[in-house]
Amino acid sequence: MNESGWAADGISVNGWAISRRISLGFGILLCCMALLAGLSMLTMLSVLNNERAQVDAYDPSLEMATNFEREILNARIFFIYQVTIQKPGALDKGWERYRNAEQQQKKLVDFANAQPELTELRPAVAQVDADLAAYRTALTATLEMVGRGELKGSGYDAQVKEWAAKGAALVADAGKVENQCAQLSRTSIRTTAESVRASLWRNGLICLAGLILCIVIAWLMVRQINTSLRSVTEGLRDGAQQVSSAASEVSDASQSLARESSEQAAMIEETSASAEEVNAMAKRNAQNSLKATEL
Repeated sequence: MNESGWAADGISVNGWAISRRISLGFGILLCCMALLAGLSMLTMLSVLNNERAQVDAYDPSLEMATNFEREILNARIFFIYQVTIQKPGALDKGWERYRNAEQQQKKLVDFANAQPELTELRPAVAQVDADLAAYRTALTATLEMVGRGELKGSGYDAQVKEWAAKGAALVADAGKVENQCAQLSRTSIRTTAESVRASLWRNGLICLAGLILCIVIAWLMVRQINTSLRSVTEGLRDGAQQVSSAASEVSDASQSLARESSEQAAMIEETSASAEEVNAMAKRNAQNSLKATEL
């Protein structure tokens, strides 16, 4: 047979045993499954990396910026009490809150410089650092005037206005840093969600393509196996027909031989009968000869 035959391990198609073709088909399916698993793992790693950036960079920076803004606002309130009505204890509480704000700002500066994800936040943080230094200078000058009792006059009014302007600029820039940190956090969350959505779509398309590929491979395997089995069946049918034809020929030859044997037996019987007749005639001739001799 040209396209199929018998191999040591079963029926073969074009030199490939069916068992090997089935094994190859399952191997391809396993490769597709491994590919899908790898893509899913890459998706999960991407999501984990984004989540790690969210946890390690954006959330701490937002917390530091919020703490700084809260502390500096409280410090300004206590300093206002000190400047306007000289409320007892307001100055100490103001400096306490101010030092807390400075600590938060220093932590935020160091953290932003150490995190690659916060590169775009560094200019705003540096601006707040400069605003804090300018505010401290204006605050110190204002408190010194209050301490000397200089609570009136154009110089005092100008100094208070400068101090208030520096404080307003500081709070505004601190709010910008907080908003930018929140925006980075929201962007990271949105990016993670979009990455997950895109990965789901991509994996879905790959699964669909893999399913179609599996169906095509299965169809081709079944078609080749059916073709092989059909070819083998036809070969067996041809062989059976040849054997049946040979058996028929042998039967015909046997019947012909039997007829010839019967004819030969009949001829032998006829020959035997003729011999007996010849023998009887010879006996009669002998008797006639004896009688003739006697006569």
